[in-house]
Amino acid sequence: MLSKLPVLRLWVTALCALLFSTVIFAQQKTITGKILGEDGVPIPGVTVLAKGTTVSTVTNSEGNFSIALPS
Repeated sequence: MLSKLPVLRLWVTALCALLFSTVIFAQQKTITGKILGEDGVPIPGVTVLAKGTTVSTVTNSEGNFSIALPS
C-alpha cells in the first residue's frame, strides 16, 4: 500500500501543473476590431499584422478581425 507522503506529493505536483498551465494560457490577449474605409464601408481581405511579430490575420467579408497576441 502506498504511504501518504508519495500520494500527497503526486496531488501537489498535479495541482502545481494545473496552476502553471493556467498561467501559460493566460499569457495571450485577443484583439478584435473592424477595418473601415474612409467612407465608413467595411473592407474585406485586409491583412492585420501585429507590429514586431509574425502574427497576422485577415479581415472577413464584413471587415471584422480577431487576432491572438502573446502578452
